[in-house]
Amino acid sequence: MLECLRWAKSVWENVVTQETITNCFKKAGFKKQPSEQQDEPRATTAQNEDFDIIFERLAHLQHISANDRNLINDSTAIDKELVTSPILSNSDIAKKLEMRDTLQQMKRSKMMKVERKMLIT
Repeated sequence: MLECLRWAKSVWENVVTQETITNCFKKAGFKKQPSEQQDEPRATTAQNEDFDIIFERLAHLQHISANDRNLINDSTAIDKELVTSPILSNSDIAKKLEMRDTLQQMKRSKMMKVERKMLIT
């Protein structure tokens, strides 16, 4: 993860230009407002320092003890077993699909009857 963030930071600072970003926004259909015509600086020194602090903290996380790592894993997996919807068996799923298909056939049949009545009258 840290390596990926370092790569992204390097690309952002050394490869991506303001022109590239501007072209992406233009291609997406965004247009500059008249008050936004002046060029803005890419990133301030304070912003770069903020990135450096974040990366230092992430680097520190690579060196945490196994006990701390387990604590982090336990806290992030706290709701792993939480059921947010009923667990359906294959037969339950098949029944639901059959019911859906039956309802669709009934709707089609009803529509056909209405169309026939319209043609007769």
